[in-house]
Amino acid sequence: MFDADRFITPRLRAIDASGIRRVFDLGAKLKDPINLSIGQPDFDVPEPIKKAALEAIRKGLNRYTVTQGIKELQDKIAAQVVSEFPDWGNVPGGFGTLITSGVSGGLLLAVMTCAGPGDEVLIPDPFFVMYKHLVTLAGATPVYVDTYPDFQLTAERLEPLITPRTKMLLFNSPSNPTGVVSPPALCREVVELCQRRNVLLLTDEIYDEFCYEKVKRPGGKDRCPSPAEFSPDLLLLRGFSKTYAMTGWRIGYMAAPKPMAAELIKLQGQ
Repeated sequence: MFDADRFITPRLRAIDASGIRRVFDLGAKLKDPINLSIGQPDFDVPEPIKKAALEAIRKGLNRYTVTQGIKELQDKIAAQVVSEFPDWGNVPGGFGTLITSGVSGGLLLAVMTCAGPGDEVLIPDPFFVMYKHLVTLAGATPVYVDTYPDFQLTAERLEPLITPRTKMLLFNSPSNPTGVVSPPALCREVVELCQRRNVLLLTDEIYDEFCYEKVKRPGGKDRCPSPAEFSPDLLLLRGFSKTYAMTGWRIGYMAAPKPMAAELIKLQGQ
């Protein structure tokens, strides 16, 4: 008799099915439910985006693109990063960008590229449910940072948990699920701690445009506080899914030091 279970690896058995998806599946069976199960904006994709997408389809732009994303989009993203964080424009050799399958796809690439067996990855608790499973999938060990009761990830809470095995910190502001925004002073102290202790900081900013506690950036535009303001030596992940209600389109992006960007693009190419 065929035993399908014997072919499942311990790595996959260590990962739980998504609770969010279970709630989503259940909600689909209910009549007129109030949907609080997943991060979905309550407005539709803006008309100019719909129009541009339809025009692209009609022009026949439906084939494979380059792995890292088309150059026009990469250039726009790089220009946006430098306009917001001028120090990124002064990095010797520049920095790299790539288009990802949503920020979740970028998270998978980043963790698989930068963490592995024997490594520890710091995760603030409470956290986006995907974080711990990505770390497990990479063969690394998740280490949880207690942020209760105010849900702020401070250097004081982080530093006692850093060991010689600590490789990465998954930083998320505005936070999913708490909604807490890390102020600039806290972003700076976490960046400085990671630099001092040689820990790679990954900043997940998928909700950056849903921040109502913004700070001034060069050019006078108000933006969400970000660790990227204080250093280009990190992984910056953002996306269009939440900002433009394009959750099903799966378009995110990452800015990273060039050597890391090359490896991220290599992995995505496979």
